[in-house]
Amino acid sequence: RIAQEQGKSYYVILEDIHNLLRMDECEDVFKEMNRLFSERDYSNQVSSSYLMIGSHVNAMKLIFEEKKYFYRQVEYLPLTSLDERDIIDYIVKGFMVSGKVIDKNLALGACKLFRSDLWRINHFFSICDSMSKGYINETILMDALRAMIAIHEPHFKAVVNDLTDHQLSLLKAALDGVTKFSASDVIERYGLNSSANVRRVKDALRKKEVLTFNEKEEPVLLDPLFEYWMNKYYCEKHPYDPNQKKCPACGTVIKNTPHKREKKFCSDKCRMAWWNTHQDTVHRKAYYNLTCKYCGKEFKSYGNKNRKYCCRACYVASRQAG
Repeated sequence: RIAQEQGKSYYVILEDIHNLLRMDECEDVFKEMNRLFSERDYSNQVSSSYLMIGSHVNAMKLIFEEKKYFYRQVEYLPLTSLDERDIIDYIVKGFMVSGKVIDKNLALGACKLFRSDLWRINHFFSICDSMSKGYINETILMDALRAMIAIHEPHFKAVVNDLTDHQLSLLKAALDGVTKFSASDVIERYGLNSSANVRRVKDALRKKEVLTFNEKEEPVLLDPLFEYWMNKYYCEKHPYDPNQKKCPACGTVIKNTPHKREKKFCSDKCRMAWWNTHQDTVHRKAYYNLTCKYCGKEFKSYGNKNRKYCCRACYVASRQAG
């Protein structure tokens, strides 16, 4: 309306639109936005254009691909990756302006480490610039990387602490190069419980914006610095032990006492919960076909071949009859 009144075209930027998903009324908000967009007069050359921007990959996929909000009303404009050579030239020329020198191979290594993520690259080389007065060598790069890790490590630790044991196990499997998480050997090795649980864990990691999955359903860690920290810092301090026993219900590590019977579950609560949801795995062999002593009805008894009555009512009636 304002654009038509002033005879000017406007561009309205809706930044971090994925944050609307945090609202309890997000469904109503998106439906109302969808309705307003559908009622726009696109024949009028003087109008406003909307740019909906988001930094959370999985949340944006949920809005536009899974929920299909604004279907056929918006156009996807991906930010294409810059060529590594262009990034390297930009880095080298940037240092030359301040009278500093960096080898192109070192710049290339940083590009590969950060997967050409410009935000991470700019942050990294700004630290390098502050640490150098002339030639930027490998020692300065490593010092800058350690400084960068120190800045972001509290956040990375918070991310890991927010993960359940199953989510952390799947993340470690992804770092090990695993792509088929529902394979029986992968489920057993990483203690992922079941293929149904794998689907739940993958969805949880998507919602937490830790992992995404490409067209081949292969995992991709969204933050290259977090991936480096996990490999070089966290996993070295917390190595994965395939022989480590975990509770199949909750994933908690089980500590067994030597020379005593090995525990399968961490608690009776987990044991009962797991067996109640895995009735098909119970081997029920001790069934006995018996006849009720009171009513003559045939019934099955599990584990007790000396049972006389089919139910409590028949037992009470038999006692009362003398």
